[in-house]
Amino acid sequence: MKTSVSTATLAAKTAAGFDSVMLIGASGEIGGKILKNLLSYKNVTVYITERSHRGKFLFPADSKAVLIDYDKRYEFADKCGCIISATSGPHFTITAEKLKNSVSAGKQLTLIDLAVPRDIDSRVGKIEGVSLVGIDSFEQLARHNNEVKLSSVERAEEIIYQETEALKNSFRCTDFFRS
Repeated sequence: MKTSVSTATLAAKTAAGFDSVMLIGASGEIGGKILKNLLSYKNVTVYITERSHRGKFLFPADSKAVLIDYDKRYEFADKCGCIISATSGPHFTITAEKLKNSVSAGKQLTLIDLAVPRDIDSRVGKIEGVSLVGIDSFEQLARHNNEVKLSSVERAEEIIYQETEALKNSFRCTDFFRS
């Protein structure tokens, strides 16, 4: 069983449960990892945007990646099941007021904010059908998964030690009977 230990991988794995995801800030370190992970899921359409398109995005021919203008992010919000924001900017990329006016009634939308300081206005969580998940949740899960991995390593080391000791004892017995 593969256990993810990075916030980027965990966020991408969460977002991959949706048919379409918007990623804001794909050219940064975390955003780049998220993009790479999302593009590995063939069932997900990824709308990519950032404040200034300085990043060079190369997509596999069979990917469902769509580069969109940053100013149109709210227009695409209603097409998405999930929006991830991972920028290093000082301003909100998504505000509650503009999102509320962009999302259809009854729409279920998950927003994932991986930025410090926050990229997404915390008031979006008060919009009906919208849930907001912050970086703290993913960091906590990543720590837990890392602990699970480390404990697995410790168990594996114990098994190796026990098997090595059993093999040594077997050799000692063989040597004893040869003498």
